[in-house]
Amino acid sequence: PFNGNSNDESGFANHAVAGTNVTLTNDRYNIPNSAYNFAGLSQLLIPAAPYTPFDSSFTLSLWFRSTNNTRQQPININDGNLYTSNLNFAFNNSGGNFVFWNSQGSNNIVSGNVGEFTDGFWHNVIFLREDSIVKTYFDGVLGGTKTYKLPIGNNSAISLSNGSYSWKGDLDDFAIYNRALTTTEIDSLNDLTN
Repeated sequence: PFNGNSNDESGFANHAVAGTNVTLTNDRYNIPNSAYNFAGLSQLLIPAAPYTPFDSSFTLSLWFRSTNNTRQQPININDGNLYTSNLNFAFNNSGGNFVFWNSQGSNNIVSGNVGEFTDGFWHNVIFLREDSIVKTYFDGVLGGTKTYKLPIGNNSAISLSNGSYSWKGDLDDFAIYNRALTTTEIDSLNDLTN
């Protein structure tokens, strides 16, 4: 949740490591030191164990805010350059938000338009798989679906921001679930009155 630090609060104690140019900032409720700001070439690295590979149902959820309308990637799970089980979120790429888990781009979900979600407001993105059905949600609204059965991530670390398309903006409440969230749970996550 980034409540003043990058500690894992799931009970696994798999704490993230913040790189340079990553600083605490206000979250979506304007609470100080409760989200992270990423500026320039920066990242937050979450060690692989016990999360990857994702070989069954799972959910990733992340809150984000940015005003940068060039290509940037808030979530990256690389597979050691094998390019068969990557998971990357690319905002403002190819005319929209390009979520793909194969580096060649053949398995992907594209939704939204350039700048639609990098408008300076907080937004939520959810990526889940239930059995072999993969879905993306933006602010609780279904963005797209795909069928994909193979493992995602090859015992790879999870990087928030990183590489040539570093995130420029704020990230908060990154959550990993070992199951697919229900639509009721997704609606609850996106209820800002909670």
